[in-house]
Amino acid sequence: MADTSNLPDLNSPEARIQGQLYTKYYFRNSYTLAQAVETSFAKAGRNSLGVKQRNNKGIWVLQATGMPSILIELGFLSNREEEDYLNSSSGQQEMVDNIMEGFRGYKSGLER
Repeated sequence: MADTSNLPDLNSPEARIQGQLYTKYYFRNSYTLAQAVETSFAKAGRNSLGVKQRNNKGIWVLQATGMPSILIELGFLSNREEEDYLNSSSGQQEMVDNIMEGFRGYKSGLER
């Protein structure tokens, strides 16, 4: 059996406060990253619906990450034109390029 004597009590007030601080820190960075990616898509001429948050709580599947994290909606398969774009090699490459450009912008902003 593993030794758990050095593990913090996650139910303690201190652990909860520390967890909330980490959540706020990563939430802010996630929003900044999402804005950078969205800006990259908009500059490429893609339709921008803006960066969305769910009531300042984040998205459940991303909440437990220990790093900035985002979900990217690339298009709507119910739209025939977007479906063709999403399935094309050139469309997929353009989306990858836009995501990477946004990430690079986010990273260079952190390094300043």
